[in-house]
Amino acid sequence: MPGTVASVWLPSGLTLGLILLFGNKILPSIALGSLWVISFDLIERDPNISIQAFFWVNFGCIAGNLVQPLLARFILKK
Repeated sequence: MPGTVASVWLPSGLTLGLILLFGNKILPSIALGSLWVISFDLIERDPNISIQAFFWVNFGCIAGNLVQPLLARFILKK
């Protein structure tokens, strides 16, 4: 979303820490948190986006928020 992009993102560090501490059992919580936060930002957009765009943007953000800590954990363990 405009004005919310940062080079260092605190939630990414938190999700990596949670994955390292609790393993894969924390993944559903990360997905639900991502869905919740991104949905609020998408609902407030003007002009409104279509249902398909809403779904795909949420899907992409959830996928990114899940793959990023898993990939980082994989690299750190190697």
